Amino acid sequence: MIDGEICILGGLDLKKFGLLVVAVFALLVISACGSESKENSVTLDQMVQAYQEAGIEVDTSKKPMFQMVQAQDGVIFSIDKQKVALYEYSSEKEASKAKEENADIMKNWPQKGALILESSNDQALQIFNSVK
Repeated sequence: MIDGEICILGGLDLKKFGLLVVAVFALLVISACGSESKENSVTLDQMVQAYQEAGIEVDTSKKPMFQMVQAQDGVIFSIDKQKVALYEYSSEKEASKAKEENADIMKNWPQKGALILESSNDQALQIFNSVK
C-alpha cells in the first residue's frame, strides 16, 4: 500500500472501487430503461383481435375522434348498444400524460400500456383486462 491510499476488498483502491460501483449502477439503469413489461407491448391490433375472438363485431375502419385525447390511433364499436372506444398512444408514458391532462373525462378510463379504453360496458372492460 502506498502512503495516503485507502485499500479495500483485498487491495482494490478506493478510486477503482468507486469506478466499479458507478459502472454497475450505470448498467442497471440502462437495462431498466430498455426493458418493457409484457403489459406495455399490447397493440391495438391485438386488442381488437381479442374482442373479435369474443364474438364482438369490430370494424377497424371506424375511428373515434382520437386526436381530441392526443391519441395516435383508435377504433370505435359497440357492445349491447353501448359505446366502446380504444385509443392507442405512442407509449405508456404518453397515454398516462393524456389521462392527466384530460382528467375530467378520462380519469376512470382503464389503461393497459399504451392503450386506453373508453366504455361503461362490463363485457368491454372484462375483455380489455383479460388481454396479456
